[in-house]
Parts: sequence; C-alpha cells; structure tokens
Amino acid sequence: MDEKEFKNNIPCIVDKGIIYNVKDMQKVLRDLGHVEYQQIIDNQVKSSGEGYIVSVVANNHSANIFVNRRIYLNVNGFEYMVIANDDHKSIVDLIDNTNIIRFIPLTNPLVEDIAPVDMVISGVSSYLDEEMDGEFAEINFDEDHDED
Repeated sequence: MDEKEFKNNIPCIVDKGIIYNVKDMQKVLRDLGHVEYQQIIDNQVKSSGEGYIVSVVANNHSANIFVNRRIYLNVNGFEYMVIANDDHKSIVDLIDNTNIIRFIPLTNPLVEDIAPVDMVISGVSSYLDEEMDGEFAEINFDEDHDED
C-alpha cells in the first residue's frame, strides 16, 4: 500500500462517529476528566453518578471500577466507542453486548484552565487536588496493552 492509499484509510472523527481502535478510545477517555456517567443495560439506566476518570488502561486483567467518585477504566472490556453530540454536549458511549457506559463531560477545556493529562501528570486540576487528597491521575497506554 502506498502512502496516499494509507492516508486515505485513516479515519477522521469530528464530533460524532464510531471508534474501534483501543489506542483511539484511550485518547478520548483520558481527556474527559470530570464526568457524569450512566450504566445502561438492555436500554435501561441501572446506575448513574458523577466522578473523575483517573485511570485508563488496555489489558486483559484490570476491571472497570467506579468508586468514591473515581473511575478506573479498561478499554479492553468494550467492543467499541460511539461519540455523539446532544444540544452541543459531547456524549461518549463505551459499548459491549448489552452493556453501555455513557460519559458526559462536565468540564470544558476551552473555559476552564485544565492542561491535558499527558502534559501535567502530577495534577490535572485543582479539582483533582481537592477531591483526591493529593493523589494523581494515572494514564497507562503501551505498558499495559497486551497484544493477543
């Protein structure tokens, strides 16, 4: 495949679309920060709340955990991601079989002074410092990705 054919096969997602690539799912999730979430099973909301995404991994042994307003995600537990917009709000759904985890970001990086996680690992915002008692966001990419 020549370079032009390769470039034509790279997806371009703008505000809505479906993502299957694990690394792309991680990129989106790591920057969501403070979110409202819902667990939807068989089209019914089973659980909902608010929290902060503090860990995003891709491996075959870590669970997805929502506890104490902290969210620990393993994208390998999902088949794909759907990005949509509703009334100018982003909606990110992680989907597998009958389970959907929906995230609605509560932070706006254009309004709030929040640096991307990969630029400032030692504290993404004053929210993290206050709510997490000085613990810091953990974003793991390649080191936890098991190739199968």
